[in-house]
Parts: sequence; C-alpha cells; structure tokens
Amino acid sequence: MTNRNSAFILVILLMSVFATCGDNATGPGDPTLEIDPTDLQFNQQEGVSTSAKLIVSNRGKGTLRVDSITVDISWISVIPSAFDLDYGESKSIRITANWAGIAQGNYYGVVTIYSNDPEDQMKTVDVLLSVTQPFAPAIFTTPPSVYKSVIINCGTHLKLLVVNGGLAELEVFSIVDDREWMTVSPTEIRVPPQSSRQIILFFNADGLAQGTYSGLITITSNDPNEEFLDIPVRLTVNIPYLTMKSIHEGTFHMGSVNFGEDERPVHEVTLSAFYIATHEITQAQYQEIMGTNPSFYQGENLPVESVSKWDVCEFCNRLSENEGLTAAYYQSDVENLEEYVRINRSANGYRLPTEAEWEYVCRAGSTQEYYWGDMIDDDYCWFDGNSANHPHEVGTRLPNAWGLYDMSGNVFEMCNDTYADDYYTQSPAHDPIGPTEDVMCSVARGGSWNSFPGWCSSAKRYNHNSRSKDKCVGFRPVRRNDSEP
Repeated sequence: MTNRNSAFILVILLMSVFATCGDNATGPGDPTLEIDPTDLQFNQQEGVSTSAKLIVSNRGKGTLRVDSITVDISWISVIPSAFDLDYGESKSIRITANWAGIAQGNYYGVVTIYSNDPEDQMKTVDVLLSVTQPFAPAIFTTPPSVYKSVIINCGTHLKLLVVNGGLAELEVFSIVDDREWMTVSPTEIRVPPQSSRQIILFFNADGLAQGTYSGLITITSNDPNEEFLDIPVRLTVNIPYLTMKSIHEGTFHMGSVNFGEDERPVHEVTLSAFYIATHEITQAQYQEIMGTNPSFYQGENLPVESVSKWDVCEFCNRLSENEGLTAAYYQSDVENLEEYVRINRSANGYRLPTEAEWEYVCRAGSTQEYYWGDMIDDDYCWFDGNSANHPHEVGTRLPNAWGLYDMSGNVFEMCNDTYADDYYTQSPAHDPIGPTEDVMCSVARGGSWNSFPGWCSSAKRYNHNSRSKDKCVGFRPVRRNDSEP
C-alpha cells in the first residue's frame, strides 16, 4: 500500500471518530415533549369530582419549557399550568373533573399544552366525561321514625340526623311539627352531597296525662323524589314513680359452670314473693325523690348512675316514706355505711334486691346463659358491641319473659348483698341475704353499656365498691309482696 493511500485511510478514520464523538456528546439541543396518556375518560360513578394524572416528559436534549396548559371546558381544571423540565425529566400534572350540576350525557373537551418543542409547540389531550344519571339530592333521616318517653311535667329532647345520600346539595325549605308538645330546631338547613346535618326535637310533657301521644314531622326539600318527607313521632308520658312487677314465690338453679369460680356451685334456691321495678331507676325518678341528679351521662330517661350504695339506700327510704311505707333501711347513723345498709326485714318499704332475687327475675325461668338464649343479642341488651360507648334510655331493648327491661346491659345493677367469692358454697337454700361481713364490697349484676358480652350473662357476679360512684352502675328497687302468703 502506498504512503498516499495510507494517509487517505487515516484521514477517513479520524473523521469517522470525530463524527461519532460529536453525536454522543451532551450540549445544546432541542427539547422533545411527550405526553402519557394521550386521552382521558371520567365516569360519573367515581363521585361528584375525581382526578387523573397526566405525565409530561422531556425526551429531547434541551430544556423543555411548558408555557401554559389550557382547557376549553368549565368542568376541567389543571394543576400546575407552567413548569420547566431538563433532559430526561418527567412531571405529573393533575387533571380534575367536577360535574356537580351537569345533566345526564357525554361531554367532550380538550386539554392543550403549549411548550418550546420546535416540532410540536401545541399538544392536545382529548377528555371525555360520561354522566350516566342526573345529579339530585336524596333525603332520609336517622332514625326514620321517633320514639321518646318522658316523665309527666318534664321535658326532654332527641337528636335527628337529616342525611343527603344524593350527589347534589339538599336544601330543606321547612321542618314543621304538628303538635304543641313538640318543637324542632332549626327549621331550615342545607346539606352537602353525601353528608348529614343534625336537628333537635324538643318534647314538653307539661299538662299531658300519662299515656302515649302521636305526631308527625314534615320535612319539605328540593329532593325531586321526596319533596315531602313525613317522620312519625310517638311520645310516651310516664308517671314519675315506679312500675312494679309482682314476682311469685319460686325455686330456681342459681349460678353457672361456664364463667367464674365465684358462680359455682350451681345450687337450688327458693324465694318468697316480692315486687321489683320493671325498669332501672331513671334520672327523672331520682331527681323527683332526691332533688338532685348526680349522673355523668345526663338525660331524664337514662338510668341514674354515679351513685353510691349509701345514696341508693337514702333514695329507697325517701320513696318508701312518700308512699306511706315503712323504711327498709335503718338510719341510726347515716354516716356509718355499715349500719345504714342493714335491712329491717319486717318493713314493707323499698330496698335493693338480694343477689338471689336479682338472678331469679333476670332468668325469668330461663336456664341459658342469657334470658333470651346462649348468645348475646343486640335486641335485648346494650353492651360494648352496640351501645356507642354510653348508656341508653331505659326500656329501649326487648324485655325478658316476665316483662322486665334491661336486666342485662345498660348499667350494672346494685344488689343488697355484700360480696364474697365463696358464698355459693355456704348459701342457704331459702331467701339467702348474702354474707354479713365486709360491707364495702357489694354485688352488682347484669353488665353495662361498656361490658363484654360475658359480663351481661344472668349468672355473672361483679365485686363493686359500696362507696364508689361509678358511671356504669345504677339500680332498681324491690319491696315485699304482702298480697301472697
């Protein structure tokens, strides 16, 4: 090969190397705009408004400058609308569709992106919105009907939720009641889609006799399918003192083998006849007798709680005196609880039930774990699984077979007995009254609104401090039944 040819080949090779290096070297160049996806579709079923991401990328060598992003329809918005991207960078922008108030149908729009891409300074993204049903409010209330009980000459109230289950704002033009003993506040409200607002119903039993009264609340709104919504209302007016149930003499098996050792052995007990209150003592009843309401959870027809055994003994004696009965509790020294809880067995006044009396009436002939069966049942009992963590008005669950309410759940009920974990091993077979020592430890029964299901069983025993004022503990009284031998 000649020297001339060799030199020529060398020049050709050097030119090729320089050309390749030039192609691969970084430096000034043009940006390239890329969009993913190139079209978007929104469906009404996703909600009143929804968003999607659009990825904008720079596949070129220069800096990509997005000057603006515009939309040609009012129901679309974009964030952000201007930014810069270096070579290889990407950015997510949010496209939001809001179709509140848009009629049924398909709607088309365009998102336009303006940039410094020399090959494509204006890129577009097609947008489709499908509205498959017209937007409208949908009214309902929780609860759908109202039941409330109240004591004669007292007042009470109840909260009612007005719910908008639709996809447009609910406007309530008026809320009207048709009875003098009932008022509503407020009477005009607005409820956003998928939201609720609270109204208060006030009840006043002044001048009403004992009995049940019916009324109606009518809600007028812009719901096209329920322009006028009627809410039935029932108000029961009770006398302030007690409704007592006559319990006949009987024999039953007391205790259980399924829970604690202090419930054993199961043993036969015979009881004399007595009367027992059909409901736990309410706050209105306690207020009527004692002139005060110490309860933590306030409400006239809620069970009274936050009372000591000393307070309960005083209530029973005052109630007995009001009705011309002989007080059941001695009062020689009201500062001495040990003396105060002693019972005058010959008295016909009110007192707490013995533990045996309580379990007898709770079971009401049942031998199962609960007076309705072997499993917890929301229809009979307020407990931690359905109470929403507070007590409820007495008598709102189903009664037992003898017509007694809330024997399980709502609040624990104090018994007159002092507590001993081995008492069942020595308990007498007829009218047991419990141990006589350690009066600071009392028996409470039935479980409460914050109890596990097992604590609400008919046999479960609770060791309660007699001086304690527990917001989970209330009571119901008994008295002698002299009408039976």
